[in-house]
Amino acid sequence: MAKTEEKLGAKSKVEIETEADKARKAKVDAANRKKIKEEADKVAAAAQTPLNEEEKAFIARVGPMMNEGRAARQPSSAEITRYSQLIPRKDV
Repeated sequence: MAKTEEKLGAKSKVEIETEADKARKAKVDAANRKKIKEEADKVAAAAQTPLNEEEKAFIARVGPMMNEGRAARQPSSAEITRYSQLIPRKDV
């Protein structure tokens, strides 16, 4: 009976789940690629924008903290991320 099922194209539960998983992963990968492209376009557009006064003050405040030896004096991870995003625009 197994041979007749194979001839008819019947799929096992594992095969069906594997195909569904591949389709789901492809959909998620496509969405992630789209999100990455949109983010890259946004960063490229902002790369030519000069810093405003608030951003300049932020860089002036966080910059010296980046070299601190004590963990308590170092900036938070959110501040480090924002600092790394602003640095390329510093000399625009």
